[in-house]
Amino acid sequence: MDTINGNKLSKSNMTVLSNSYWILMFSCLFILAGQLLFVKSDVIQEFLPRGVSAYGDGLENGQLLHIPLGDVNQSLLFTYFANVTKGCSWTNVTLFLRHDGLPIVNVFNASYPNFTWVYQPIDYEENFLGDGLQQRLTIHPRQPSSVIFGVVFFLEDAARIQQQGLTKSCTTLFWGRVETLPLNVSSISVDRVDETAAKLVRKNYVQPLSAKWVLDHNKGDDNISANTESILDLKSSDIPTFLSWTILSPTDIGGTLQVDIKFNQDERNSSVFGYLAFGTQENPNRTQFSANSSEVIPKATIIVPYPLAGVWYLSLFANCTEWNESDCQRNISVKVQISLSPCKEGACGPHGRCIQYFSAGLIYSACVCSSGFAGWSCSDGSNALSTAILLTSVLLLTLSNLFFIPAIFLAFRRGFYSQCLLYFVTMFFSSFYHACDQPEFNFCLMPYTVLQFGDFYSALTSVWLTAFIVANPSVSEEISSAMCIGGAVGIAMAVHYNPTSLASFTIPIVCGLGLIAICWTRQSCQMHKCYPGKSYCLKAVLPCLLFSIVGLVCFAFLETEDNYFYVHSIWHISIALAIVFVIPPEGKKFDITKPPSIDHEPLSL
Repeated sequence: MDTINGNKLSKSNMTVLSNSYWILMFSCLFILAGQLLFVKSDVIQEFLPRGVSAYGDGLENGQLLHIPLGDVNQSLLFTYFANVTKGCSWTNVTLFLRHDGLPIVNVFNASYPNFTWVYQPIDYEENFLGDGLQQRLTIHPRQPSSVIFGVVFFLEDAARIQQQGLTKSCTTLFWGRVETLPLNVSSISVDRVDETAAKLVRKNYVQPLSAKWVLDHNKGDDNISANTESILDLKSSDIPTFLSWTILSPTDIGGTLQVDIKFNQDERNSSVFGYLAFGTQENPNRTQFSANSSEVIPKATIIVPYPLAGVWYLSLFANCTEWNESDCQRNISVKVQISLSPCKEGACGPHGRCIQYFSAGLIYSACVCSSGFAGWSCSDGSNALSTAILLTSVLLLTLSNLFFIPAIFLAFRRGFYSQCLLYFVTMFFSSFYHACDQPEFNFCLMPYTVLQFGDFYSALTSVWLTAFIVANPSVSEEISSAMCIGGAVGIAMAVHYNPTSLASFTIPIVCGLGLIAICWTRQSCQMHKCYPGKSYCLKAVLPCLLFSIVGLVCFAFLETEDNYFYVHSIWHISIALAIVFVIPPEGKKFDITKPPSIDHEPLSL
């Protein structure tokens, strides 16, 4: 049985704006207006107050910034600050900037997959507190860069799961302004013009962040076979073969560039090596690769996350190791595949999901990892959970719902058939919902949203109908049915509107407790004695309250990302046992349509 769990169900749920949030927003705008009045400069970009999220494994939670440079050839001044909601602790905020590409963020130093080349991951890194104090950074644009991208996030100190509405909502806001400096400072220039390389033609796909580059049929080259498979006939010599292609901004920089070189035929005693460079063929920050026909996998692969916008170059050298020199006069045929895809070939392995985001005017991809895996493609298993722990978590979260069986049996035995059916439905949906919600050993009997709604709705309706039979209101059967159906309809609307809100959780409980208090007070006044009896209070009400309090404390205040599976299982068990104790006995019921007489005994076990 699940109720509210905002962070566990969807990390992307938006926080409800509070009064303190608006006060913080207007204070940032007031500071902005004051600076615009007294500071005169060429402002090229303004970042109005915007929310900053906690760091995940990359850019999936970051706030992206877009700084267009245009024809700017002088240094820039970046003025910025961050502030938090009143009454909240200062956060540690980090700002990354990168020319012509998205910053490659790896705060926890997670490992990258094999053959990954991280080229110029960041150009500027700034760490500061969200205390409202202004920070300044001088940026020296690199020519011919046309844009600078940035990302802002803060580091969380705790991994406790905060239930929506039960804890104070803290928001971190970021504001910034980029303006030109009056002093003209020469920028770093990179020559990116080279006419000796064979230009590749871009082939687009329907999906975003998907493209490939093949040989240009219109350009003749004796060393290159002009076909769509990019087959190159290389001669064994010291003269390289150059290829070039262009990464566009902003359509390409949010994906992953992959270069594959493999032998096109069954080559023997041959090898190919070369370099991948950005901007110019002789860039000293280039990476080297090699492939040998005698290897088990005779190919070379280079993976470039978030490639910079501009011209990329591939240089290829062929080498023949035959003893007979005449055999080395032949060409070595290789196949070159250059492609762009989301994440790593559109996936994140078995331990993650590739998600595409839209922010700052561009689409970019990022992996959302599970089971303790981390890294660019969720390949870093240094902190991964073992199979035993993953299997234990599934079993605890699903089998803990079997504690509803005593409540189902008791409700049936005592004639509360509607409640019996509802407890069974709660056990069913909660078990299969948690079985579907697991990252590894999961099983989805129905669509996830259906299981989630069924779990939330049946759980809250169980609370309402259980409170109804405990209250035992002295009303007609028609009014009793109307109250039950009205409560069920209201709960359905609340769960559909926002299943993780505090209101959806507390309103059925408060209404149920209020109904019990009113009915028991009325019964006590009519009978001139305490209702229900002392025996029922000690043997039923008191254990029910104890189990309910234990479950609520575990659910609201003790759950973390690490202990979720067994602490949340305690919540299941506690609520199921609380219902068992509080179900009224069948033999002591009286006619609810008539006021109780003085001869009626208080409800007892």
